[in-house]
Amino acid sequence: MSACNVTEVSESEMNASRAWFERFQLISSIVIPSVFGVVFIIGLVGNATLVYAIVANKPMRTKSNVLIVSLAAADFLLILVSVPFATLLYTTNGWVFGQVMCKVGHTLIIIITIYYDTRTVHTHTRLTALCPGYPRAPVPER
Repeated sequence: MSACNVTEVSESEMNASRAWFERFQLISSIVIPSVFGVVFIIGLVGNATLVYAIVANKPMRTKSNVLIVSLAAADFLLILVSVPFATLLYTTNGWVFGQVMCKVGHTLIIIITIYYDTRTVHTHTRLTALCPGYPRAPVPER
């Protein structure tokens, strides 16, 4: 039976490791919220602008733009619901809103995703049925 090789770590090495970890936590507590903030603002403003531009301009209300508006609305709601919570998850040491809010938040994200995925598929199906020039997936021969 052989003994395990255990290397001893000096006190100075432990202090250096702790100092590095504290610097990493400080930097990540600034960088991560900043990146998520930029994603949040650009995502909300960009998707809202797209939806407004298509809804406000009558010539832009084509059947194919309905699909784009649907995707932009889904992205808008997903960013609105998930990005603030994701920011807190990355910057804190755990979920701070309790068990009920955890389940509500996850349920909202799942419902929004399923609803808009289904809506997107439905819109695409209608486009392929109603628009003669819209590209269709090849149908396999039997």
